[in-house]
Order: sequence, then structure tokens, then C-alpha cells
Amino acid sequence: MNDHTKIRVCFITQQKDIEVDRTPVFVPLSLAPSGLNHVVNHLLERNVPITFAFLIDGQFLHTSIGEYLAKKNLSYETILYVEYIRSTQPPVYLASYMHDDWVSSIHASDSQYILSGCYDSLSRVWNGSGVVIAQAYGHSGPVKSVRWIKDNQFATSSMDQTIKVWKWKSKHDLDFTVSCRCIYEMKGHTMSVESIAIDSKTNRLLSAGADGNIGIWSINDNDDDLVHNNKNDTHLNKKRKKNESKNKIIIKNPISIIQGHSSSSSDIIFDTKDSTVGYSVGTDHHIKTWDLVTFSNVDTRTSKDALFAIRPMPALSLLACGSSSRHILLHDPRVSSKLTTVQTLKGHTNFVVSLSSCIKNDYMLISGSHDGLVKIWDIRAPNGSLYSIKRESGKDDTKVFSVDWSSNFGIISGGEDHCLQINQINNL
Repeated sequence: MNDHTKIRVCFITQQKDIEVDRTPVFVPLSLAPSGLNHVVNHLLERNVPITFAFLIDGQFLHTSIGEYLAKKNLSYETILYVEYIRSTQPPVYLASYMHDDWVSSIHASDSQYILSGCYDSLSRVWNGSGVVIAQAYGHSGPVKSVRWIKDNQFATSSMDQTIKVWKWKSKHDLDFTVSCRCIYEMKGHTMSVESIAIDSKTNRLLSAGADGNIGIWSINDNDDDLVHNNKNDTHLNKKRKKNESKNKIIIKNPISIIQGHSSSSSDIIFDTKDSTVGYSVGTDHHIKTWDLVTFSNVDTRTSKDALFAIRPMPALSLLACGSSSRHILLHDPRVSSKLTTVQTLKGHTNFVVSLSSCIKNDYMLISGSHDGLVKIWDIRAPNGSLYSIKRESGKDDTKVFSVDWSSNFGIISGGEDHCLQINQINNL
């Protein structure tokens, strides 16, 4: 076998607009991705070439075909099936929105707003022009987690041990900042509420606390049995029952508080396909699966390190977990308890504390770390992240606390530099 030896290659793709005939063609073993790019663009007869990435058996090709075959101990006398996809372009910087303190949590709505939580105890609603159009005052400590419920309603949690649900006027023509009205306050945790998750279909909210507990709450207006009953204020109860005061904050009890982790519960999510199932991670190194009907822990996996973040990759039936080992652990909750991690993504140099998966690409996710970087990953790439995003503030060693990959805005991140930063990948 030499550099002139050829192999039959069948080029395949899932993207119909760039599909070529599947008849195998002979190409030299010496061809690497750059050479394969020329071949596919020639087959497509394109005047303006597209940059492609190539995969064999689900993994990106970074070497020549010959080197790949030698590494895998494969014969060049068979047909090699090579998948091609549009190569992911580098992210570009769009904007930064300044806050008065650390930005702890970010969540973009399905429409046109970004919600941010800050260590100054405020939550802010931003429009696409970087203008604060609503602010939520009410927490007595730093905000730790924010989540949209619907366009005019969102939830926040805080170091003050409470969760609050807010309403605001979501009008497109607002040219001034409005205040948000707190409609529910939820009490039950005894330490900081580190993370919350929302399931709008069931009107349920999950919470993870630094006390190790997992909270299950209702955000349904009709659940009067969950309203805290203050026997010393019968007048307030009458007002609640008769709905005489629209501005009264309703104190809600939890549906259940479960002892979840032996140390801090760091993050929590609903299962994307079954809202009766939840997952949590903690600094006790555990990934826990919860039955939200029976309020019971049905599975526990143990990792080697403290865990700070968990996010689903639903199309792949995987959970991505951020750890103190500086790695991202990909976990399959369906497999035997003996197997905790099916893949490890390495590249950060400090704790990985926030994750978000890509809505437009099942294989991609982003991570935020205390090393000050946001990394973009494709789990089919075995050799590290695709790109790293630095803080535009220029501050060295500034921690990233939160990331969100929005289909409308792009890659949003917030951190120690007081900035909400937006970057975008143009071909996603």
C-alpha cells in the first residue's frame, strides 16, 4: 500500500440539500478532510464551495483515510462509508449586557427575551437590543437560578432559601422598564436554592438546594391546598379565598421535600420525554433518578468527582454532567448501574458548572467553566472541543457561571465579569 493506492468511498449525508449520488468512487488513501472537501464539492458541481466535516463510524475524521484504516486495522479493499456534514463555523461575538454584580444564571425564552439572575439579588428581562425592560425585586440574597415558565411569567431561586414566581407585562412596544409582580413565594429549603427546573405541561417546578434536598412544587393557580395557612391572620386567608387582593403574594408549601444528596444538590432537570421523572446531581458525586409520582429515588450512580451541572441530550438518550474534575461526563440513565459514564469530554482547566445542549444539532452542547471559557462540543469529535469562547470583558481568570444555547439569540453566557455575553455560530 502506498500514497497512490485507492479505496472505494461511498459519500453519505443526512442533509438532503447537499446529497450526492451514493455510487462509490475511488479516492487515494492519502486524502485527508481537505482533499475529501474537493471531491464532494466537485460531485455537487458547486460554484461556491462548502466546507465539510467528515465522519466514519460516527467519529470525525482528522487524519488521512490511510492513517484511519491503519489505526483501526481495516482493509482498503472494502467500500468505506464516509458521512459528510457542513462544518461548524467559528462563533462570532455579538454583544455584552452589563450588570451590577456577578451574573449567576441565564435563560432565553422561546420568543424574544433573555432572563438573567444576578448576585445583586435582582432578575432582569432583556430584549434583543440589550435593553432591560423588566426587573424583579424581592429576594434578600443573590439569585442563583432563573427559568421561564411562559412569556409573561418566570421563576427565580436565591441564596435567601426561597423560590419566587413572577409576572410582568410582556408587550412588544415597551420603551421603559417595568417592575415584576411576585405571585408565589415558595419556602421549604433551609439553605440556598441552587437550581430550579420547570415543566409547563404539568405546572410543576423542581428545586435543588445546598441543604441536599430536592423540592417538588406546584405552579398551578388552582392548588389552594398548597397555600401556606397562617392561622394568626384569618383576614389574609379570607382575602386569598375570595381573591380580593390581586397583589398579595401567595406562600406555597412544597408538594414534597425529599432528602436527595448527602451534601449540596447542585442541579436538577425534568426528563424531556417523561415529566414524571427527574434527575439531579450533587457535590456528593451522585447522579440520582427520581420518580416524581412516588417522590422516591429509583436509581443512583456514583462518579469519581463532585458534580455541578446536568443537562439532557434527548435524541441520544444521554445526560451531560459537569464535574470538579474539569471534564464533562456523558451518562446513559438506561444502562446498568455498574456503568456510570459512556464518554468523557476533556478540555477545561477548572470546574465545569453549566451546560446547555443545542436545539438544532443533537450532537452538540456548550459548557461554562470557572476557567473563564465557554466551550463548544460535538460529541462525535474525540479530540476535544470544536471552539473556545473567551470573555470579551478582557478580565483574566474570570469565572463563567451560566450558559444557555438559544435558537433565537445564540450562545449566551454570564459570569464573574458582570457581563451577559452573546456569541453566535452563523451556520447553525
